[in-house]
Amino acid sequence: MEITVQNIYELQALKTNMDLLAGEGGLERVVTSVSVMEVPDFADASLAPGLFVLTTLYNFSKDENQMVEVIRKLSENQVSGIAIKINRFLDSIPSRIIEEADKRQLPLFCVQGLLFSNMISLISSEIINNEFNKIKNCQRTLPGSFSGFA
Repeated sequence: MEITVQNIYELQALKTNMDLLAGEGGLERVVTSVSVMEVPDFADASLAPGLFVLTTLYNFSKDENQMVEVIRKLSENQVSGIAIKINRFLDSIPSRIIEEADKRQLPLFCVQGLLFSNMISLISSEIINNEFNKIKNCQRTLPGSFSGFA
């Protein structure tokens, strides 16, 4: 089993402060890592597929066209989902951003009252625990395997 955007969304510590705004059709995308995007050229880089992106859109907060463009670029880079924190630099997420994410089936969340450091810790823990359990289960199925991980 892989960790998906849906699994992240269902984490109780996140769900109460995270609202899905767009991209419901992409909730089964696999999440392999999490990162914060606050520099303007982040979406221009070659990103690993499966990245879950946290952002305030600070660098784009004055230009809605740039916000739409960054959503397009992140989608093309196969990110798994985006969580935008509001009430810091944006009071709300513009409808054009929501429409762009929905058109691309890219899960887009609005986040309030959560620290990115806590979100990174929670999401990373889910990914690491999942990988550890896969290794543990593999160890159990191998004949004569060492079971020192139990």
